[in-house]
Amino acid sequence: GNEGTDTVAQALSSCSGLVVLCTYSDVRAFVRAHRRTRGKYVDLAIFEMAHAALGSDTDATKAVMDWSAQYRERILQSVFLTCRSLEPEPVSSLEEATMEVPGVPSYTLVARQGGPGGPEVYSLPVLQAQQAGVTVPLQFVEVSGTGAGLVADLASLHASLGIERIEALPESAGGGTPEALSFLEQKVQSLTTESFMVSQRTEVIPDALLVAGMKLDKNSELQAQKHLLQALGRLSFQARSKKAAYIIVLAGADHCLALAWRALAEHDERVEKALRESSLLKGKLGRDLLWEDLPPFLREIVVDTRGSQALVVKVVNAAIDKALDRWDLMYGHLLAWRQSREDPSEPVPPNATIHGVEIGKWVAQQFMEWRFGGLDPKKRERLMARGCSLEEEDARSFSQGLAAFEKHVNTSVGDTYVPPGYFTPSGFALGAWVVEQSAKWRRNKLTSEQQYMLYTVGFGPALHPDQREPRTVTRMIELILRDSSRHSLRRRQKIFRSLVMKYHPTLSKRYRLDYAEEATQFLESSKEWFLNPPT
Repeated sequence: GNEGTDTVAQALSSCSGLVVLCTYSDVRAFVRAHRRTRGKYVDLAIFEMAHAALGSDTDATKAVMDWSAQYRERILQSVFLTCRSLEPEPVSSLEEATMEVPGVPSYTLVARQGGPGGPEVYSLPVLQAQQAGVTVPLQFVEVSGTGAGLVADLASLHASLGIERIEALPESAGGGTPEALSFLEQKVQSLTTESFMVSQRTEVIPDALLVAGMKLDKNSELQAQKHLLQALGRLSFQARSKKAAYIIVLAGADHCLALAWRALAEHDERVEKALRESSLLKGKLGRDLLWEDLPPFLREIVVDTRGSQALVVKVVNAAIDKALDRWDLMYGHLLAWRQSREDPSEPVPPNATIHGVEIGKWVAQQFMEWRFGGLDPKKRERLMARGCSLEEEDARSFSQGLAAFEKHVNTSVGDTYVPPGYFTPSGFALGAWVVEQSAKWRRNKLTSEQQYMLYTVGFGPALHPDQREPRTVTRMIELILRDSSRHSLRRRQKIFRSLVMKYHPTLSKRYRLDYAEEATQFLESSKEWFLNPPT
């Protein structure tokens, strides 16, 4: 309506680098406001669901197919986005097509190259946006963390890079107070010009973003991360013919450095890819990266204000250590360990180390997450590519554990109990292996062959209690069950029923209640195997 038109017109008149999002039904109001401003333009116009609309939606058809004839308006630097939710793959042609989507009305795909005044794209990667002139590259700048040094460095950036408008993180996101920013602005202005600005978010697209402030707790850090990601998108918009935009981080503020790199990696997938490749190489080499080790993209993204390659190297190494999870770094260590072996395909033992890093324990942790569905599929593929297959590992682990368990029983004079967390002298985690096999047995995750192999060496479907006295009772029950396993089913049922009656907590008077409870639990876990063993 008129009120909406007035609001858009006011925004177009007072803001540069404006982003407009509107529905097809609001296009007419947008056009009226656009004309009223006489010459103002937006950087990016995004229309609802882009080229997909209900077949009877005349507003959509006018906006997409007949924009020039209907509205005769040109939106400079606009981009028309294609809906992802209705079409899993990019639009492959520019012809009209009908899409049938289960559960929703029939949609018509209307496609026209250029959209309302700008290029048509399916998605807008950072590189494509830069090539279209909508955004500019983002670069890192490290400045002094001291008061006087910070003022001097900002004044130097004003002179060398033309930075005049700096946006700082708001206090709510861990940034400085308005008073501190005002004081900083005055100090820098005394060395530059009054046009230099340092403030929290304004309507003006900034030249740089200052990431500085106090350390944050986890909740505040999450809010700061969200704010940073939004701020980076705004910072990158083309304005005042700037060639680049800058992320300014204080030297020594590792938490700010980590926040900024994480946000930038999420903003630009090229940054994430380059950092992950560098992290892997650092793990493989077992040392900090040198200038010649850095990908060209990372060399360019960090501004070398001191004329020293060492600064760029330091910033990138810090980003790898502080901003990323350690998976790629540890995967690099795994590659180095593989290369150090005569047989690169041999299993990674739990006590394996490389570069002073316990890579064996890390690999074991990955297998544990893999078993319980917590490991990303892409990480699984990368591990398998280096000979770390879960199936092969489970087979090796079962065989190794079976041998270790049998040896432990022989050493313990027939006692099958293994304490939780127990490691064999060779370093095998037998305690954890016993718990894992018992859990698999209960969930029917063991093959019949594996169950019989375990049973043969004294491993049953039920674990014995940790306390010695109740364990004496459950061991006696196990001996009775094993001696009776060759009887007929009817005979086994009778024996099992007599044991249940004997040790049931409410019926037993011969044993104390806690022993009876442990015995009953042991019998319940052994019931299925004793009465209905697999064939």
